[in-house]
Formats: sequence, C-alpha cells, structure tokens
Amino acid sequence: TKDILLDQFDEPSKRLENVIASNLLFTYMHMTLKFIEYDSIITMAYHILLGLKAEYSKLETPPATVEYALYSRNLANNHCIRSVVDGVVGRMVTKQPLPFPKLEVFPDEREETKEFMKIQDWILYTHGQSFTDKLSEQVHSIYIGDACTVNLETIFRVDEVIAEHRRSIPNRWSIFKDIENEEQCKKAMGESFDFFSIYAYVHFNVICLGFYASFLQPVSLDNENTELIQVIQQHSFERSRKTARLSLHGLKRLLQLENKASCYYQLAIKDLVLYVFDSIILHHSSPVENSASEAHEMFKDCYEIMLIIQNIKENDIPSQMGKGEIKEFIQNRKADISYYSKYPDPWCALMSDLSQFL
Repeated sequence: TKDILLDQFDEPSKRLENVIASNLLFTYMHMTLKFIEYDSIITMAYHILLGLKAEYSKLETPPATVEYALYSRNLANNHCIRSVVDGVVGRMVTKQPLPFPKLEVFPDEREETKEFMKIQDWILYTHGQSFTDKLSEQVHSIYIGDACTVNLETIFRVDEVIAEHRRSIPNRWSIFKDIENEEQCKKAMGESFDFFSIYAYVHFNVICLGFYASFLQPVSLDNENTELIQVIQQHSFERSRKTARLSLHGLKRLLQLENKASCYYQLAIKDLVLYVFDSIILHHSSPVENSASEAHEMFKDCYEIMLIIQNIKENDIPSQMGKGEIKEFIQNRKADISYYSKYPDPWCALMSDLSQFL
C-alpha cells in the first residue's frame, strides 16, 4: 500500500484517493501495532490535505461537489488519527489545521449520515475554540509523559468553559435535564434510543475527561500553595472520575444501539474508547486515595467494551507478558511486543495483559 501511495503521491488526480486510503488504513495499522510504519503514511496524507486546504481557501465559496465533501470529512478524520499517532511516537501533537471547513452533506445522503455530520461539525467547532485548542495541546503533552505549565486562571476557567460548551449543545441532541446529575444522565441514556444524542453527549464528556484527568498531578513551580494544589487535585479527581463513569456508561449504551448503525459509527465509538483509555491511565497514576483501584476497574470496563467492538472473546487472547514485564512496559514504555503478532488482534492482546496487571 505504501509503495502504491508513493508512486501516485504527486498525481493531482490521485490526491484525494491517497488520503482516503491512508485514513482507512488506520484501523488495521492500529490493530497490528504498526504505528511507526503508519506514521509516514498518515503524514503524507496530512500534507496532501494541507495542499488541498490552501487551494480551496482561495475560492470565495466552497464548491458543492462530492470531492469537496470528501476532502472536508477526511481532513477532520486525518487530524484525529494523526493526534493518536503523535501520542504513540511520543511527539507534540500536530496543530489543528484551523479553521476546519464545514462538513457538507448532500440531499440524497441517508438521514443518519446528515445527522452524524452535524454532530461532527459541532464537535469541530468546540475543538476549534482558542481556549480548547490550547488546552488540548497541553493535555497531549501529559499523555506522552511530559510536563506542561498551566496558570491558575486556566485551571479555574475549565469549569466555566465546559459549561459554556454544554450550553451550545443543540437542543435536538440534549436529552439530559441536568447534565451534572450522574444518576439522571444514566437514566436518560438508558431510556433513550437516540444514537446521535448519546454519541454527542459521550464525545463531549470525553473532551472534558481529558481536561480534568490532566490536572490529577499538579505541582506548584514555587513549591508553595500546597493547600491550593490539593484542592485542585481533589476537584480534578472528582470531576474526572464522574466523567469517566458517564463516558463508559454511554459507550455501553451506544453498543446496545449499534446494530441500528453502520460500521462507520462503530469505528466512531472505538475512537472514543481510545481516548478514555488514555485518561484512565492518568487516573491509575494519581496519588489520590483509591484512584488506582477505581482506575483498574474502569480500565477493565473499557477493555470489555473494546472486545465487544472487535468481536473477540477474552479466552481467545491468553496472557503472554509477566507481571514484571508489564510493570516495566508501563514505567519505561519499552517492551518486545513482536510476539503479539501471532494473534488476530495484537492490540487487544496487549490490552488484555495490561487489564490484568495494571
């Protein structure tokens, strides 16, 4: 595939085809743990999209063509994928190619597709706000094991900004009378058969989860304000654990409704699970009492959701790594994972070991 992409990389008529093929490869390359090899492929696609973006930006109005619709959808998808790969290879996240183009739909598309594109448009709008954009970059730094500097004003503004974005959720997707009430939200999800309303809520929760989880281990630069640091830590813990629980509950509900949706929506659910995994790992390393044990249970829940998505039974992937090896892998990020290739889904096999020994 890489050879084909390289051969036709400079052909103008093949640019969009190259991008779509590169994005579609993600599921396979992720499953087989071939992130390093995939990095160069998704990077090529990203630069093709930047070239297309520069060309389209010269037009007064976007063309009402299938090609433009595919470009706009694949640009957003590519950046999401590239952010995941950035995290795996341990580099700073690629800056968002703002502004994202509006996701166009056509009259002859399925109503489900139109509704899903509207949700994606709202999510891109949320990600594109300056505060959210900057904070997301800092969250990524923490995910790859680096430290980042955040002033107190930013930390204090998180709740306020999240509240603003919650109010921006279109009414047609708002099935929750009190979005802060955990039991009411769970009840609303359990009673709803609206896949898109639940998906919009869960996706928004996952964004919030990343913010709160990144503040679980704050450190004062001047070694002062110890009490304030503890307050921030406890507040972040309470917020993130509730948000994680609601996200997992929503993901389980989406899987119950998934048979009514297409394969594309199943992949969208999987993307959300990946981000929840990252935040749960931060929970596990938090010094807050009982954080590790609760994170372990949530990790197992997340893993079980992934098994359902992948249609794999846990007995199909017996443990391979020893507890000591898993501990070293988590702490040093070094492990010989080549032997996982003998399994149909190497990534799930690795997650199986982590779920047992985390």
